[in-house]
Amino acid sequence: NPDDLALAEARVKNAEAQISAAESARDNLYLSTPIAGTVVKIDFVLGEEVAAYQPLVVVADFSQWVVETNDLTEIEVVDIALGNEVEIIPDALPDLKLNGTVEAIEDMYAVKYGDITYTTRIRLDSSDPRLRWGMTVAVNFKE
Repeated sequence: NPDDLALAEARVKNAEAQISAAESARDNLYLSTPIAGTVVKIDFVLGEEVAAYQPLVVVADFSQWVVETNDLTEIEVVDIALGNEVEIIPDALPDLKLNGTVEAIEDMYAVKYGDITYTTRIRLDSSDPRLRWGMTVAVNFKE
C-alpha cells in the first residue's frame, strides 16, 4: 500500500533526525582543549548542570615553564631588556638553579606597597619534575 509505505518512510526520516539530534547533544557533552596537557583541576560534579563560559577544568602544559615576577621596580626595570638571561632558584629547592630568558616586560605599571612595579615574564630553558605552580622563586637578572 503506497500510503503505508509513505508513512513508514516518514517515520524512518523522523527516527534518523532524532538520532542526529541525539548525537549532536551527546557531542556537546564532551570537553576538549586545543592544547596537549595535564588536567590539574576539575571544578564541577558529574551530572551537574553548568553555565556557558563557566570554567570547568584547568589544563596545564608542563612542557615549557614560565615564571612571572611582579615586583620589578621602576629603578630596576630600566636595566632589564627582552632577551636578558635570568637565573631562577626556587625557595623550596635552594640547590636547584635554572636558567631562563626575559620574554616580556609589561608596559603598564602597578603600584605595590607604594612602589611602581612591572610584571616581567621569563621563559625557562629547562625544568625539574619537582616544580609546582605557585612556587616562590628568587629571580636573578644577569648582566
